[in-house]
Amino acid sequence: MADASYPNKVYRDQGGDQITVKSGGVINIETGGIVKANGTQASAITAITDSTGGTPATTFAAITAPGANATTSLTADMTAVKNALAQIAATLNALNTAIKNAGITA
Repeated sequence: MADASYPNKVYRDQGGDQITVKSGGVINIETGGIVKANGTQASAITAITDSTGGTPATTFAAITAPGANATTSLTADMTAVKNALAQIAATLNALNTAIKNAGITA
């Protein structure tokens, strides 16, 4: 819990064994800065190769069992599956890029 006796939003506690970030405080890692645990930066995460042939989108289409929805065909259902998998790959790759850019992974 944050110590109210400190006026700053980011401070090192007495004894120096902990850094506290109060509500509204920020830790800013500038270009070239990295985050380490036990002296080591986390390894890079390999990007996912998307070979689904699908188109990423921010919303997944409903996917039904073949024949369960008379208004869709098996081809339409497979397209929905491909698009959902493509979006998962795109989202994971964006997350990977974000943590790399923050200096958390190499």
